[in-house]
Amino acid sequence: MTAPKAERSGKPRAMPAINIGCWPVAPYEQRAVEALLEGPKMRHDLDSIVGCENSPDVIMRASREFGFRIECERVRMLNRDRRPCFPGRYYLTPEQRDRALLLRREALAARKLPEATMPSATAPKRPSGPQRKRKGWK
Repeated sequence: MTAPKAERSGKPRAMPAINIGCWPVAPYEQRAVEALLEGPKMRHDLDSIVGCENSPDVIMRASREFGFRIECERVRMLNRDRRPCFPGRYYLTPEQRDRALLLRREALAARKLPEATMPSATAPKRPSGPQRKRKGWK
């Protein structure tokens, strides 16, 4: 019996950091998860939504790095030559969809500025430059 390849080489295999409980900050992963929140997506649709030509890699990174469990279902279709092919349809499980919605809500709340720092809509706007001198602002 031979040892697995990682053990034979003598070098430990580097595992990616898992950021479970974080909303993806990378734009590719973020667009992919946002699209999957709307419902199942075919691989070629995800390519155009995400903005890359290798959406399975983006899905894999979102799964590994952020802990999302994204399922892939192989669907039988016919290609342009009328031959059968089996592209993937990706979707979030119901539990993962709830988790993604919660993480997105928390991320949006964290980015929102506190109410005190927002300018008041009722306060008059102070003019700047020469207009300030004409209107009598101090």
